[in-house]
Amino acid sequence: MTREDFINNGIDYDAAMKLFMGKQEIFVKFLAKFPKDTSYSQLKDAVAAGDCDAAFKAAHTLKGVSGNLSLADLAKVASDITELFRAGDLEGGKAHMAELDGQYERVMEFLGKL
Repeated sequence: MTREDFINNGIDYDAAMKLFMGKQEIFVKFLAKFPKDTSYSQLKDAVAAGDCDAAFKAAHTLKGVSGNLSLADLAKVASDITELFRAGDLEGGKAHMAELDGQYERVMEFLGKL
Protein backbone atom coordinates (compact mmCIF):
# COMPACT_ATOMS: atom_id res chain seq x y z
CA MET A 1 0.00 0.00 0.00
CA THR A 2 1.19 3.46 -0.82
CA ARG A 3 0.90 6.63 1.21
CA GLU A 4 -1.79 7.80 -1.20
CA ASP A 5 -3.83 4.63 -0.65
CA PHE A 6 -4.03 5.42 3.05
CA ILE A 7 -4.73 9.12 2.50
CA ASN A 8 -7.44 8.41 -0.08
CA ASN A 9 -9.23 6.31 2.55
CA GLY A 10 -9.34 8.98 5.24
CA ILE A 11 -6.17 8.02 7.09
CA ASP A 12 -3.65 10.64 8.19
CA TYR A 13 -0.67 8.62 7.00
CA ASP A 14 1.94 11.17 8.04
CA ALA A 15 0.60 11.32 11.60
CA ALA A 16 0.49 7.53 11.73
CA MET A 17 4.07 7.20 10.55
CA LYS A 18 5.15 9.70 13.16
CA LEU A 19 3.34 7.73 15.85
CA PHE A 20 4.64 4.38 14.61
CA MET A 21 8.18 5.68 14.00
CA GLY A 22 7.95 5.25 10.24
CA LYS A 23 7.14 1.55 10.41
CA GLN A 24 4.19 0.94 8.12
CA GLU A 25 4.13 -2.79 8.85
CA ILE A 26 3.56 -2.13 12.56
CA PHE A 27 0.87 0.43 11.76
CA VAL A 28 -0.90 -2.10 9.54
CA LYS A 29 -0.80 -4.68 12.37
CA PHE A 30 -2.56 -2.21 14.65
CA LEU A 31 -5.06 -1.28 11.94
CA ALA A 32 -5.89 -4.97 11.53
CA LYS A 33 -7.13 -5.00 15.13
CA PHE A 34 -9.62 -2.18 14.54
CA PRO A 35 -12.47 -4.43 13.28
CA LYS A 36 -12.48 -6.18 16.68
CA ASP A 37 -13.36 -2.92 18.45
CA THR A 38 -17.03 -3.00 19.47
CA SER A 39 -17.63 0.71 20.03
CA TYR A 40 -19.27 1.21 16.62
CA SER A 41 -21.81 -1.58 17.15
CA GLN A 42 -22.42 -0.33 20.70
CA LEU A 43 -23.07 3.13 19.31
CA LYS A 44 -25.51 1.79 16.73
CA ASP A 45 -27.34 -0.19 19.43
CA ALA A 46 -27.48 2.80 21.80
CA VAL A 47 -28.86 5.08 19.10
CA ALA A 48 -31.46 2.48 18.12
CA ALA A 49 -32.49 2.20 21.77
CA GLY A 50 -32.64 5.98 22.20
CA ASP A 51 -30.00 5.87 24.97
CA CYS A 52 -28.12 9.14 24.66
CA ASP A 53 -25.74 8.41 27.56
CA ALA A 54 -24.69 5.03 26.15
CA ALA A 55 -24.41 6.61 22.68
CA PHE A 56 -22.10 9.27 24.12
CA LYS A 57 -19.85 6.67 25.75
CA ALA A 58 -19.64 4.52 22.62
CA ALA A 59 -19.06 7.53 20.33
CA HIS A 60 -16.35 8.81 22.68
CA THR A 61 -14.61 5.43 22.61
CA LEU A 62 -14.87 5.23 18.83
CA LYS A 63 -13.44 8.74 18.57
CA GLY A 64 -10.47 7.75 20.72
CA VAL A 65 -9.75 4.46 18.98
CA SER A 66 -10.04 5.94 15.49
CA GLY A 67 -8.01 8.98 16.49
CA ASN A 68 -5.24 6.85 17.95
CA LEU A 69 -5.05 4.94 14.66
CA SER A 70 -4.99 8.15 12.59
CA LEU A 71 -8.34 7.29 10.99
CA ALA A 72 -8.80 11.03 10.61
CA ASP A 73 -12.07 11.25 8.71
CA LEU A 74 -13.81 8.71 10.94
CA ALA A 75 -12.41 10.34 14.08
CA LYS A 76 -13.68 13.75 12.98
CA VAL A 77 -17.26 12.55 12.50
CA ALA A 78 -17.10 10.53 15.74
CA SER A 79 -15.87 13.65 17.54
CA ASP A 80 -18.75 15.74 16.19
CA ILE A 81 -21.27 13.10 17.22
CA THR A 82 -19.65 12.70 20.63
CA GLU A 83 -20.20 16.37 21.37
CA LEU A 84 -23.85 16.21 20.33
CA PHE A 85 -24.49 13.21 22.57
CA ARG A 86 -22.48 14.84 25.38
CA ALA A 87 -24.91 17.76 25.17
CA GLY A 88 -27.86 15.35 25.34
CA ASP A 89 -28.84 15.98 21.71
CA LEU A 90 -29.89 12.48 20.64
CA GLU A 91 -31.65 13.71 17.50
CA GLY A 92 -28.64 15.81 16.47
CA GLY A 93 -26.37 12.80 16.89
CA LYS A 94 -28.76 10.61 14.92
CA ALA A 95 -28.70 13.13 12.10
CA HIS A 96 -24.96 12.50 11.65
CA MET A 97 -25.10 8.71 11.84
CA ALA A 98 -25.32 8.26 8.06
CA GLU A 99 -22.06 10.17 7.66
CA LEU A 100 -20.45 8.11 10.42
CA ASP A 101 -21.73 4.90 8.83
CA GLY A 102 -20.19 5.92 5.53
CA GLN A 103 -16.82 6.69 7.06
CA TYR A 104 -16.83 3.48 9.09
CA GLU A 105 -17.69 1.40 6.02
CA ARG A 106 -14.97 3.18 4.05
CA VAL A 107 -12.39 2.26 6.68
CA MET A 108 -13.60 -1.32 6.95
CA GLU A 109 -13.50 -1.77 3.18
CA PHE A 110 -9.94 -0.43 3.06
CA LEU A 111 -8.83 -2.62 5.94
CA GLY A 112 -10.20 -5.63 4.08
CA LYS A 113 -7.65 -4.92 1.35
CA LEU A 114 -4.64 -4.87 3.68
